Amino acid sequence: ASVSALMDQVTQSEMLASITTLQDLGTRYYNTTAGLSAPATVKALFEAAIGTATGFTVAEFEHDTFDNSAGNAIQVDQDSLIVTLEGTDPSLPRVIFGAHLDSTVSGSLKQNVAPGADDDATGIATLVEMVRILAASGARFQRTIEFQAYAAEEVGLLGSKDIAETYKEQGVKIAGMFQIDMNGYSAEDGDTTIYLISTFTDSVLRQSLKDLLNNYLGGDFVEQALSAGRSDHVSFTDQGYAAVFPFEDPDNFNDQWHSTGDTTDNLNALGLTVRFAKLGLGFASHYGGLTATSSTADVAAEYTAAQATGNESLGNDLKLAVIDTATDGQVNIGVGAPEGIVRVELCVTASATTTQC
Repeated sequence: ASVSALMDQVTQSEMLASITTLQDLGTRYYNTTAGLSAPATVKALFEAAIGTATGFTVAEFEHDTFDNSAGNAIQVDQDSLIVTLEGTDPSLPRVIFGAHLDSTVSGSLKQNVAPGADDDATGIATLVEMVRILAASGARFQRTIEFQAYAAEEVGLLGSKDIAETYKEQGVKIAGMFQIDMNGYSAEDGDTTIYLISTFTDSVLRQSLKDLLNNYLGGDFVEQALSAGRSDHVSFTDQGYAAVFPFEDPDNFNDQWHSTGDTTDNLNALGLTVRFAKLGLGFASHYGGLTATSSTADVAAEYTAAQATGNESLGNDLKLAVIDTATDGQVNIGVGAPEGIVRVELCVTASATTTQC
C-alpha cells in the first residue's frame, strides 16, 4: 500500500515543467556555454524538489580529460550531479538511478540548437519527480539511493563512465542500476508500453521490472533488444554492475531524436513518462528496502478511528516479510503493525483456511 501511495503522487504537469526548463536552455551540449550551465539548472530542479526535507545531499561530480572511441582526448568541464538519499544501513549495496543531462543534434547545429526534450530531458524530469515524491513523503530506505545526472553522454557516455569506474576502484557495491533515457514518445499517440531492453542489461533485474509492472501497473511491457546505440547503463555493466534499461520502442523511438525538433511539441506520450516514474518508485521501494513513509501516520490515525467506533478489524493492516537466511531451513519473519499494537502472535496452523493453532 505504501508503494502504491508513492506511485499515486506522480504528476505529469510537474514532469512537463522540468522538461520545459531544460529544453529552454537551447542546448545542453557538453562544451557550450549553455551546456556548462546545464548542471546548475538541473541542481536547482533537484533542490526545489527536495525543499526542506532531510536526508538528501546534492553534489557535483567533476570530470577531467577522456579518450573517446577514436582515441582523441576530450576535456569534459561539464559536471555530473549526484543526489543521495542516505539509507539506514550504509553497509548495504546502493541503488542507482541514472539519466543524462546533456543534449546534441546531428550536424553543425549541435553548438547552438539542441533542445533535447525527449533525449534526455524526460529522463532528468523522471529523476526530479521521484526525488520530489520521496522528499514529500518522508520515505526512508535500508539502502542508500542515488539519483545521478550524467554529463557528456552524447560524446561517448563519458560522465557515467567516469563515475562507474571511480565506484569500481573505490569498491562501491551496487544492488542495481536503473537507466532512464527517452520516455516521452510513442509511434502511436498515447501508447504507454514500456520496452525492457535486453542488450547490456541484467536478466534478474529485467524480471524484477516485469514483476513490478504486473503487480502495480497492469503489465503492458515488451522485452526487446536494442540493435543500435547505447546509454549510460553500459558504463556500469562494463564494470560488472547489474543494470536495467526501460525505454521507448527501440524500433520506433522518437523520430525527432538528435534534431532541432526534439521539443515538447513532439512529445506525444507523457503518460509513458508518468509510468516510468511510477516504475522507478516501485524499483526504489523494493530494491532499496522501503521502511517508512508518511502513510505510517495515516495507518495509525485509521486505527485510532477504528477503536473509537468499535471496529477493530486489523487484518489488512498487518504486514509480513519473510526473508531467507544463510542457515538452511531457517527464515526471518518481520511483522509490521499500526501504532497501538503491542503484541503479535505467530503460530502453526493445520491449513491456510483455519485460525486454530
